[in-house]
Amino acid sequence: MDLMDLVERARTIFDSIYNGMVIIDRNARVVFVNKANERITGITARQAVGRLVTDVVPGSALLDVLRSGREMTGIQTTVGDKTVVSNIMPILGEGKIIGAISVFQDLTEMVNLAGSLAEAVNTIEHLSRKLSGRQDYPDTPFVGKNPEMQKVYQLAVKSAGVDSTVLISGESGTGKEVLARFIHSRSHRSAKPFIAVNSAAIPEHLLESELFGYDEGAFTGARRGGRKGFFELADGGTIFLDEIAETAPSLQAKLLRVLQDREIIRVGGTQWKKVDVRIIAATNRDLEKAIAEKSFRADLFYRLSVINLHLPPLRRRMEDLTALAEVLLACIARRLNKSVPSLTGEALEALRHYHFPGNVRELENILEQAMIMAENGFIDVEDLPAFVTKKAASQPGAGLCLRFDDFPSLDDVERAVLSRAIDKYATRQEACSVLKISRTTLYRKLRRYGMEQGSRFEKT
Repeated sequence: MDLMDLVERARTIFDSIYNGMVIIDRNARVVFVNKANERITGITARQAVGRLVTDVVPGSALLDVLRSGREMTGIQTTVGDKTVVSNIMPILGEGKIIGAISVFQDLTEMVNLAGSLAEAVNTIEHLSRKLSGRQDYPDTPFVGKNPEMQKVYQLAVKSAGVDSTVLISGESGTGKEVLARFIHSRSHRSAKPFIAVNSAAIPEHLLESELFGYDEGAFTGARRGGRKGFFELADGGTIFLDEIAETAPSLQAKLLRVLQDREIIRVGGTQWKKVDVRIIAATNRDLEKAIAEKSFRADLFYRLSVINLHLPPLRRRMEDLTALAEVLLACIARRLNKSVPSLTGEALEALRHYHFPGNVRELENILEQAMIMAENGFIDVEDLPAFVTKKAASQPGAGLCLRFDDFPSLDDVERAVLSRAIDKYATRQEACSVLKISRTTLYRKLRRYGMEQGSRFEKT
């Protein structure tokens, strides 16, 4: 039986396969491509069959297999604008090589499938934690559609699958520890300890012994037998070093040793001890500026920032305010053993006009106070703290609290103005007229800030 007979007998099966397929004859000419090939590469059977495989896909490894007679697996090849991963085998007839076959997948599809699988596994683990009563941490910072936050979420999910050091930056209250717990809870270390350390809250002279522990007799009052430090307590798990910029230069050098060699030495000790700990650090300061000012070591910064995650302030993601408020209200209600109230339109509008210098943490505190004050299952504007409603009343159009110690950027102002226009005006014509911009400019700006999807202007 020759090669074409084999192809014709199996054509129906080959065309039903989800993976792409290419078959060449002993002369390296393409004799068959299946339907999935066109879906993945965009190359049709008419464009490929009868041509030399190297003319269709320059650098194809099919030719190498045809010549060597040895199969090749996991071969990455660029086909047009796609990267595919192929398994290639020779085709034998009566003991001789009569052709070769490549079965391949789109690398992007493989990555997406792997991501979906990881997400499914995480969902199962999350449900398992719920059913077993283990403490879980809500994904509060990731609620909503803000493009910056979605990028952070995607990178955080990928970060959970590796042990690389993570540096989280962002203003106070943006959710840096919540993000660190999110990464830990979805990592292979989730069953091990998560130890959070606020470097700024521990006096400098005590921080070293708290982190690394101490041996007996290390100093006056040292406990007999010594004591484990946070790194030893976190062995096998994750240590979260908050306010990392506040650590003293002498301690920074010791942290560098931990990052490089994964070993610590107790205060007063003489033996180095290996620790298996993932390090996630966080700061609300500009570390590059701190390096320039000689208050933070550059080599430590580069060791910490293998993966960089920056959490935007709440004022830069006001399109997520409603979704955030709903999630936070549900969490607060569970904690206070109360039913979940609803926000009235006037209360939500007042919140939109507030600048939130304390970010998500401040929003949570405001909502908790309002929930305590609320009656009849609704949070109205009078249930909100006075400082929130005062700002709303004094800034009816801007939606921002312009204070010179916390001045917004032009992007912040533009985003807030667009958000106000979306809320207030029913059609794009009205919004464009008030904003004195063209429809094209309006849509360009909405796309820039990720506000186009779901806006009432989409079809008007």
